[in-house]
Amino acid sequence: MHVSPLPPDDVSCTLSASVDGAPVAELRLHVLGPSLLLARLRVETGTDSQAVARAFARTVTERWGRGGVEVLVEEKPSAAAWLEALEWTGWAVVRRKAFVARGLEDELPAAPTELRFTSLAEAGEPEFIARLTMASEGDAFQEDGPDPQREWQELVQYAGDRFAPADWFLVDDDHGAVGILLPQAYDDSEGSIFYLGVVPSRRRQGLGRALHAAGLHELARRGLTRYVGSTDLRNTAMRLVFERNGCPVEMRQLFLQYEASSTRPTPKQDRHS
Repeated sequence: MHVSPLPPDDVSCTLSASVDGAPVAELRLHVLGPSLLLARLRVETGTDSQAVARAFARTVTERWGRGGVEVLVEEKPSAAAWLEALEWTGWAVVRRKAFVARGLEDELPAAPTELRFTSLAEAGEPEFIARLTMASEGDAFQEDGPDPQREWQELVQYAGDRFAPADWFLVDDDHGAVGILLPQAYDDSEGSIFYLGVVPSRRRQGLGRALHAAGLHELARRGLTRYVGSTDLRNTAMRLVFERNGCPVEMRQLFLQYEASSTRPTPKQDRHS
């Protein structure tokens, strides 16, 4: 089995697998950020999906294994062989998320009128990082402990060329600080909310739902037509916000990191194809 080579840079691409010159499968790789890779496998009917998946898994591991990169896999029956191949090669599931989506041209939840928004361009980075520190306090789903400076840098990196200081907001009302809201476009039609956080003193007041609704309206105002988002499967509060704001769960997402041990076959040790 022949697998096409990866491009020299970490860019979104499609790998192909062929047998005797005939294409049998393709792996679409989307670089979503500096350390996140979405991988979707498609296999032709009648092809040995396990053999193809393992061949692709070896290629992915040779490039991104041991580099701190996470591979994102959609949890659905058609991805079972791909997930098995990654785990067989030495990757392990470290996080599970619920993925949601909705159209932005449909009727949106009511926009909050009591909130005030100050952009990053107006407030400056130090104030934004200070608010991010407040809003992330007590985050039960943050695996590595709070590091607002690192988290801030990663958010800016994920935004890439579409990072715009005028488009991210501190949120306040007549009672003081509410939180932080980072609506972000992925392209000309689809966007997400990179971060939504309420400061501890204002939690359990319905403000999370209000911030999320405000983010949906902001994305629609920018001309986007589709919203996508995700949250840890254990985060029942955020999942309830999604539900109340018309964002149904479409699938579960699995995030894997390379954790090969001496008992697992490495790409060079394995010769099955």
